[in-house]
Amino acid sequence: MESIETNPVTLTRHLLIQQIKCEKASGDFTLVMNSIALACKMISSKISKAGLYNLYGMQGQTNTSGDEQKKLDVISNEIFKNCLISTMRVCILASEEEE
Repeated sequence: MESIETNPVTLTRHLLIQQIKCEKASGDFTLVMNSIALACKMISSKISKAGLYNLYGMQGQTNTSGDEQKKLDVISNEIFKNCLISTMRVCILASEEEE
């Protein structure tokens, strides 16, 4: 019988363990990385429900590199932007989806 992992090392857990090991750590990196992890989970959820909410296909606009924007690209951009801004640790954001 295959064993079931009941004590996994998550990204958050790993970051916190490493942060404790570094006496000069401020926690800023941990906060930003957890924000990125949250954005990935949110985007994954949107993708899994994309068919239900008509999120496939084109948005009808072009991005800064001239590519036609897809609905999921625009949503993903907004999710990443909002998650990173909410950390109050990111000074500059750049994306091909925005000018």
